[in-house]
Amino acid sequence: MRMKMVCDDRTLAKVSNEFLALKKAQKVRERTLNDYKKYIDKFLEQSQNSLDVDVLKIEILEYFADIPKTSPARFNHPYQYLHALFAWAAKQDYIPYFSTSSLTGTGDSVKKKS
Repeated sequence: MRMKMVCDDRTLAKVSNEFLALKKAQKVRERTLNDYKKYIDKFLEQSQNSLDVDVLKIEILEYFADIPKTSPARFNHPYQYLHALFAWAAKQDYIPYFSTSSLTGTGDSVKKKS
């Protein structure tokens, strides 16, 4: 059984920085890394910097509700990068689960293994 030490001062910004460091270590292209930073930073600007799933659900819905309906890319690009962040955070046990079903209607979710 894998045990993870949980720091009381862990924030969404700190988890995001760890995720971005991982992506950099994975040698993703510079443009891709910049896109991750762009969309994550934009989300962080309007978030409470919390890892509480109930807070995140509301913030994610509000974030995507504010995106104008001009083209699918305006939704898909931030969705792709934020989904990657939150799915990774769930797999690292930083959040208990992450679900995108309310945004896509597909029921995509990542759950923490018991």
